[in-house]
Amino acid sequence: MQEDADGTFSTRTSAVSYSTDSLPSIRAVGDFNGDGQLDLAVFDYRFGNVFVMLGNGDGTFQAAQNSGEGINGFSFLGVGDFNGDGKLDLATVAGDDVSVLQGNGDGTFGPAVIFFGAGNLPRSLAVGDFNGDGLPDSALVGPISNNVSILINNTSIEVKRNEDAGDPQGKRDR
Repeated sequence: MQEDADGTFSTRTSAVSYSTDSLPSIRAVGDFNGDGQLDLAVFDYRFGNVFVMLGNGDGTFQAAQNSGEGINGFSFLGVGDFNGDGKLDLATVAGDDVSVLQGNGDGTFGPAVIFFGAGNLPRSLAVGDFNGDGLPDSALVGPISNNVSILINNTSIEVKRNEDAGDPQGKRDR
C-alpha cells in the first residue's frame, strides 16, 4: 500500500522482490552508507550474517551484500552510533551477549565486539538516548529474570540499572 498526500492509501501496488540466497529477516533500518537514503539490515538465519540492502531513495534497493562477520544465534538488532564516529553501528543480542558491529560508513561492518554478557537470554532490544547525553543506550528484556536492563553508553557500554519488570499479580514492593 502507498500513502497518498491526503492521508489515504492507494489500493494496491506491485511488490518488488529481492533475492538474498539466504533465509532472510529484516531486522533494522538506517542510513548505513551515509548517502541520506534508508537502507535495510537483513539477518541470514542459515549462517548468522548481516546483509545490507542499500536504498536508492525511490523505494527500491540494491542487491543484498554480505556486510560483515556472522554472529551465530543473534536475533535482535539495534541501530545507533555506539562509538561516536558518526557512522551507524549495529547492536546485536546473541544468546547472553550484547555485541556491536561497528559501521565502516559504506554499508559494511567490522567484526563484532562483545561489550556485555547480558545473561538471562534477552528477548528484545530497544535503542535510545535514555539518559539524555546524546549517545545511544540499549534496553534489554530478559524473560527468565523478569528484568529490564538498561545499558548506558559511555563508548564502553556498562549496566547502570537492572529493574524488575513487575510482579505477575500487579503488586510491587516499595
